[in-house]
Amino acid sequence: MRLVLDTNVVVSGLLSVNGPPGKILNHLLHGRVVAVYSRPILDEYATVLARRKFSFDPEDIDSLIELIVTEGWAVLRIPRLSVECSDPKDQPFYDCAAAVSCPLVNGNLKHFPKGGPVEVLSPARAIERL
Repeated sequence: MRLVLDTNVVVSGLLSVNGPPGKILNHLLHGRVVAVYSRPILDEYATVLARRKFSFDPEDIDSLIELIVTEGWAVLRIPRLSVECSDPKDQPFYDCAAAVSCPLVNGNLKHFPKGGPVEVLSPARAIERL
């Protein structure tokens, strides 16, 4: 299943491997989820995961990003939508999902417009789908 994974899902998955975000990352590691990404998404992953407060091992961060790049689905051209997210930081994720018509998994569903071109799933709902 192709999914755009918001950074909050990736961080939560690394912090708690037994919760829904952790299960999504496990599916990613085993090839049952294909991460859809763009350059801005990868840049945000790298920046946020490197924050000192998380204490993630830099090698683990590099390995995860390498897995996403080598096994994921790169979106090189992303048209800007007229639909806007309430949090501008979410826009690249929403636009990326719209570009390839796949769901976006995010822990903050209220940031996204209802009835737009992208199906936004909570991590728990994404696990149900898998």
